[in-house]
Amino acid sequence: MLTDKLIQVCDLVGIPILDHIIVGGDNSKYFSFKEKDILSNPYVYLKKDYNDLEFGTRLVAEEKSR
Repeated sequence: MLTDKLIQVCDLVGIPILDHIIVGGDNSKYFSFKEKDILSNPYVYLKKDYNDLEFGTRLVAEEKSR
């Protein structure tokens, strides 16, 4: 249920959820929703070669004041 809410909220703001990981108390064990094929995001495609990345025009968050 928490994962479902997390996916819904992040979808509203355009942030893809790649995985949801639960770590045990002593950090020796974990549970990955992605590894168990419980969580999949068909909208996410990660490129494996940086030469295939396309960078558009630069976006400036704030202009420097002169």
